[in-house]
Order: sequence, then structure tokens, then C-alpha cells
Amino acid sequence: MNIEGFTGSVSWLNNFKKRHNIKQYNKHGEVQSRPSEEELTKKREKLQELINNFDLENVFNCDKTGLYWKLEPSKTLFTGPLSGIKKSKNRVTFLLTFNATGSIKLPALFIHKYQTPRDLIGIDKSKLPVDYFWNKKAWMQTSIWNKYLELLNQRMKKRNKKIILLVDNALVHSVSNPELLTNITIHYSPPNTTAHLQPANAGIINSFKAQYCKRLIKNRIETYDDEIELNIPVPKLKIGDSISLCTEAWKAVTSETIHNCWIKTGILPSVVMSPSPSDEKLNNVINLNETEEVQRLLDQYNQYSNFTLSELMSTEEFILINDDNNYEEEEITDEEIVNIIKSNKTDLAEKEINLQPKISTSEALESLDKVLSFLSNPPDNFVIELNNRNLMHNFKKQIILFDKNSKVQLVLDGWLNI
Repeated sequence: MNIEGFTGSVSWLNNFKKRHNIKQYNKHGEVQSRPSEEELTKKREKLQELINNFDLENVFNCDKTGLYWKLEPSKTLFTGPLSGIKKSKNRVTFLLTFNATGSIKLPALFIHKYQTPRDLIGIDKSKLPVDYFWNKKAWMQTSIWNKYLELLNQRMKKRNKKIILLVDNALVHSVSNPELLTNITIHYSPPNTTAHLQPANAGIINSFKAQYCKRLIKNRIETYDDEIELNIPVPKLKIGDSISLCTEAWKAVTSETIHNCWIKTGILPSVVMSPSPSDEKLNNVINLNETEEVQRLLDQYNQYSNFTLSELMSTEEFILINDDNNYEEEEITDEEIVNIIKSNKTDLAEKEINLQPKISTSEALESLDKVLSFLSNPPDNFVIELNNRNLMHNFKKQIILFDKNSKVQLVLDGWLNI
């Protein structure tokens, strides 16, 4: 295949594609036909009939979206057209899952480029507030989708729920082991209807992104304040910061917004939708407060930046720069597939380069003791919240326990090797 460093045959690669459901998609930008209003009405009626068989608490939708997680609102950050940033290494993929009443919002699925970025070394990823997955391009893959479905099925079992899950008909959403999904019935949206019939696309994703943008700018403003007032260098945003911001943003999307977006699609049974809010009211609920707050923060951000007004994005530009939901429709070349297969070694090498020198437990405890000593006898007018001080004590206990267990394990290992 003339791909340097790869010796697999064409037949091997074709079999690999079949096993992992990797196919070639249409190039981004090829417009598909839009259903007529008459067709959409018929499809809505069919969905209403389907949903009417379930309690609305058990009717779910999920959809994925891209996010440039540390992109600040400056046009000068781009070296080409906006489409040229689609392969930015600072892009992650999210999948948001929620029910029709807005009473259940599940932890977001978060797909990053690295299995263990430096910021998450030593962190138990199973305890993160998101479902963390990874691959070379931070894209959704069939394997990730199926692992997520199994996790979702487990969650529904614990809640004693049997749900219907509405998803778009992207090939990446194919199910490998349907027999494992005992508590989930998957219903695929008809082709070319995602923009019209999916609640996630009716404002929920945009609301989430507006909330994220708001928190991202606020975070940067606070760091600039610290630089000016405390002479603390502005730290780079880390992936752990982004996970926290995303978690806060998803929590901030209200149940009212979610339910109104379901109503806006027209797919809920008529008894639920009557009386339904007007489109104008829905758009106001979904967008107005969020965009106004983002604009206020952008104005404040502008006071710290050296950019001119023409160099700064508008609120709409800043939020919609992440409106890149067609990334998976790019053609995947054989060379890109091979690079994904070979990605483990690349990621490990990059991670090792970025590793900082490790600090011993004794050094960490010594530093913590100094901090706790400072907190026990602080300067006048220095105030710390009790929870933060308790956190430091708990952190010290955790390190001591780890150190003790490590020493016990060393003794056991030594005894077993005698």
C-alpha cells in the first residue's frame, strides 16, 4: 500500500475495516436533500405514535458534537479558513444523553486524543464526572459507541428502566451486540431529518456550548485578574479544566430548555405538546439569556486582550465555531486508518516527553505540612473556607495511606521472593 512503516496487506486492511465497521463517508459539504414539509409531518406523526408507547421519563435522545475546548475568541488564532481548524489537536467530541422531560441528564461522554494526558496521570478516570474515552483523532467510533451503550444499559438496569433511545442514523451508531442491550430499544431517525426531528439539535447542544463558552471566558478573565493583581503567570487551560467546565456547562442546561427542545421538534404526542410554546418563546428560552451573558463576558475579556474589535469573534461566531457536527462525514483514508492503528506508540512517546519529574510521597507530605501549618496560624485577615482546609487534611491522609500500603506491599514482595 506504499505506507511507510506498515506491512499489512490490502486484504488485511479490508478485513480490519469490516470488523470495526470503518467505512468511507461523503466529503464534508456535500448537501443532501432536505425532506419536504409533508414528509417531515408524516415522520413526526410516526415518531409520536412510537413515543406514545413509553412514559416520557423513559424516552431518551443522544447526539454527539465537537468542541474546541481551549479556543479563545480571537480570529487571529486561525491561520486559514474555519474549516482548516477541524483537525486541531485541541478538539474533543462530546455525546449528550437526556430524557424528554429533562429530569435525567446522564454524564457526558468525552472523547479526547490521548488515553492518559499528562493532566490526568494518577487520576482514576472511572471516577471522572464524564465518561472518558479516547482515540487518535478524538472522534466517535463504533467501538466507543458500543461500549457507551453497554454502560448506558447498566445504568438503566440500576434505575429499573427500559428506555427507547432516539439517535441519528450515522453508520458509526451501528450496534455490534444488540442482545446485550436488555434495557434499551434503539430507534434511528430517518435519513436527512436530524436537524428537524432531533431534540439535541433543536437547541440543547447550542445551549451546552453557550454555557461552556461562558465558563471558558470567565476562567480566562479570572486568570488574567490573577496575573495583574497577584503577578501569577496565566496558566494554560488543561484537559482536566475542560472536563470540569464541561460538567458545569451540562449541569447548567435546564430541564425546561431540554423539554422545550423536545416540544420544538414536534415529535412528542399531541397531548404533551398542547398548549405548546411558540417558536419565538422557545428560542428566547434557549438562546437569549445565554448569548447575552456570553456577550457581556466577551466585552470584559476584551479589556484584557491586545486584540482589536475586528480581531475578536462575536458571540455567535464564538459559540458556532464549535458547530462542527459533520466531522465524521469526512473520507477516512487507508493511511489514516493505519495511523490510528499505530497511534499507541505515538501517544506514549508524546506522553513521556511531557512528563514532569515525580515528587516522592515524603516530599509531598513535607510540603503539605507547611501549607497546613500556614493555615493553622494564618496572617491577619486571611480567610479560608473550612471545606478547603478539610480537603487538605484529607489529601494528606490519602498520601499517608498510600505510602503505608506501598511499604507493606514491598515487604510482601520481598518475602515472596525469598
